[in-house]
Amino acid sequence: YQIGEYLKNSSHFYKGQILGHCCTTEDKAFWIKSIPAQVAELLGYNILPAIAALINDRLSKRDTDTAFDTAKQRAEALLEDCERQEARLKGGISAEYDEMKTGYSEVHGLLVEADRIAEDALQVLEYTSKKSLEFHLLVGGKLGGVILTIII
Repeated sequence: YQIGEYLKNSSHFYKGQILGHCCTTEDKAFWIKSIPAQVAELLGYNILPAIAALINDRLSKRDTDTAFDTAKQRAEALLEDCERQEARLKGGISAEYDEMKTGYSEVHGLLVEADRIAEDALQVLEYTSKKSLEFHLLVGGKLGGVILTIII
């Protein structure tokens, strides 16, 4: 957001000012160009391994595998987009700057999609975990005729 504001009207910013949590007025191009590689690393070293590791968190292998397979398919498509964006940015940053001035950014879309992949997997797994817990409590959790249902 602040990079776009800076690009629209740089006179409101001082040289070297921090733009949000990411960069300064001086290193914004370097930071933007590094986003595709950062997203690819995030997917491969954090998001997908974390989803795969959820099998140890009260979830069945089947549910975890389903969530992982869905996330992996989306991650593969996102990695292709990362490669396209990286190649586009190697040709120059001006087209991305022009988009950012209008409030749009293809590079920002990479971050949004990576976040969606992680969030969607967590929501599926959270739902599965709740349903599994409810089932186990309904089957084995009767106390004096009252059925216990716990929703986390």
